[in-house]
Amino acid sequence: MLGAVGNGWCILGLVPQSISILPATPADIPDLAALRGGGTQLEQTMLGYLQGSYSPRFAEKDRAVFVARLDDDFAGYAAGHRTTRFGCDGELQWLNVAEKHRGIGVSDALIQRMLEWFRALKINRVCVSVDPENQIARRVYKRHGAAEMDPYWLVWSDLCLTGL
Repeated sequence: MLGAVGNGWCILGLVPQSISILPATPADIPDLAALRGGGTQLEQTMLGYLQGSYSPRFAEKDRAVFVARLDDDFAGYAAGHRTTRFGCDGELQWLNVAEKHRGIGVSDALIQRMLEWFRALKINRVCVSVDPENQIARRVYKRHGAAEMDPYWLVWSDLCLTGL
């Protein structure tokens, strides 16, 4: 069962009621970069991604970055874009949750919001790269309907069939 929480969607019972999922702004970039190790170069790359001046391989123009906040505390973010990689229409580029906010549904809320964004653009086949050793991430994505594509990639084959 799903329900609205803040400005995003989540699976009821998994996400604290104080979570908000909002579009990222340039002011969020230092927080986003810090979850991936930080640094000026990473901040510039992420800002370029947000503003459309940097694109990963096969990425097209349409993209979104969402941040999760618990009360006023930065909890994590997700980013995705339209793509042609592997015959997919979209790619979930990044999903990171602050360690102190893991295990309480922040990733669920971020994934749901990204999948909602993909559906709104009629992007139905979405891939995500996941290290084969990262079983926690693989379980989270599979819980939301992703399936094995190969050892390093999972895919939502048809988002219009998975529903919210």
